Amino acid sequence: MSEKDLEKEAKETLDKETKEAKADDSEKEVKEENPCEVIAKLEADLEEWKSSYTRKLAEFQNFTKRKENEVALTHWLKELI
Repeated sequence: MSEKDLEKEAKETLDKETKEAKADDSEKEVKEENPCEVIAKLEADLEEWKSSYTRKLAEFQNFTKRKENEVALTHWLKELI
């Protein structure tokens, strides 16, 4: 690559990094929220996680019961034969 190409590439990279830094700064400014809003959002997230956990736990318990019944039925059928 020629020296001019290298300089041009370096300038483009610098411009790109500068734009990204400015975008990050503006995002930080926009994301500043009222503490009450943050707490409300976190509480909503917590409720969602609790609900998801409860559903997954129930699904696992049902799976365990089905497997226990299946194993018991298999053993019973083997005893019959």
